[in-house]
Amino acid sequence: MSSASPSTEEDFLAHADAFKAEGNAAFQSGKVDDAIRLYSQAIDLHPDGHVLYSNRSAAHMKASNISKALKDAERCIELQPSWAKGYSRLGAAQQGLKRFEKAIETYKNGLKLEPENPSLKDALHNCLEAQEVDKQNRYKKAAEERRIEEERLQRLDAAKEAAMQPKQVRSPEKAGTEDPLGPFFDSLQAAVGVAGADTLGSASSTSASGPTQGDNADNDDESDLLGGFFDSVEEAVQEEGKKEAEEKRSTKKGEYNEKYLQQELGTGMEQYTRLTAKNYEFRNLNPFTVLQLGTDATEEDIKQRYRKLSSRVHPDKLRDVDNARVAFEQVNAAYRRLQDEGQRNVLVKNIETIRADIKRTYTAETSNGMSLEECCVKGTMKHFADVEMARRRSEQLQRSYLAREKQQAQDEKDQMRHEAEQEKTWVANGRAEKRLSNWQDFKGSSSKRTKNS
Repeated sequence: MSSASPSTEEDFLAHADAFKAEGNAAFQSGKVDDAIRLYSQAIDLHPDGHVLYSNRSAAHMKASNISKALKDAERCIELQPSWAKGYSRLGAAQQGLKRFEKAIETYKNGLKLEPENPSLKDALHNCLEAQEVDKQNRYKKAAEERRIEEERLQRLDAAKEAAMQPKQVRSPEKAGTEDPLGPFFDSLQAAVGVAGADTLGSASSTSASGPTQGDNADNDDESDLLGGFFDSVEEAVQEEGKKEAEEKRSTKKGEYNEKYLQQELGTGMEQYTRLTAKNYEFRNLNPFTVLQLGTDATEEDIKQRYRKLSSRVHPDKLRDVDNARVAFEQVNAAYRRLQDEGQRNVLVKNIETIRADIKRTYTAETSNGMSLEECCVKGTMKHFADVEMARRRSEQLQRSYLAREKQQAQDEKDQMRHEAEQEKTWVANGRAEKRLSNWQDFKGSSSKRTKNS
């Protein structure tokens, strides 16, 4: 086409027709992007050309730009509502977006203008067939979703029914039985002091005058060692947890262990007593112990057990019990830890490693009369308690270090403020001028003595 710029309305229309012709040729050759560009240039010159919007709508449909095709078709009908082909373009775009009802209505509106238009008739017939196929597909999908949901509910109902059946279970632990870990937990409780749960109390506190240089060096060294230890442990936990979670992600989904469904949990008061027994802060560090589950528990076992225990010890169920919320919070904390699949897998591996080591070295002669299972329980609890104490001591050392830094900074700030106030008072009393005068007199007399000598 000519490269001359249009100067009159006739020139604009002529150039628009030329762009349109080139766009038609590109479209017929399969060069859809070129066709869209050329139709757009034609529209810039002739923005009221309904045929141009129709052609660009067809090009957008071929390029799978269905939303753009819809807009061009709507503009085409807006400019020329009596042109039947525009309805064909709009119906095609609506059908492409699976708006079948609207597409059928659009095709029918086009046929009102041209009842015998073969393209519109075929389009309407094809749209009705596509609507039916889509409807069948949606019915099949909905039926499959219902089937899956019904199977899930049936499994849940079966699990609930099995849980309600009379069971043969191990008798609960007798009150007053000697606690082999009692002295150990008592020593830990003494180490953390009266506060018990949050700090190490006076065990790591400093005197009013602050620690000596040697004490600082020892504490800093221990803090660095423990800090590095816990950093490495945390990295290992995250890395190993992610790896094992990925390996086990598809196993035991939606499965229950029958033994946990049949396990007797006792009353809410019995659970409260267990969860708030002496030294419970250390006894409940293992979330599997809190939920009374083994390391073979599945996700469904954990969820089911959480629902049962939290229901039993909920404060609303134990309104007459002081501090009933403590037991409820212990259950919640354990469940939150086991919800993290990576952390859960690492806990399982650590517990199983501890138990395997105890089984390997267990002998009746050295077990102080405890069974193998009792030794495993004791060893696992002791491991969790030792790790918790090391973590607390690391945190306390870090807090002490930060407190010393903060106090030093405050002391320096106070000293600077004191010196500034002294300087201000000194200047206000005229002592600065007097001192300068005395200095000048001294310098003058010194010079005079030098000359006389």
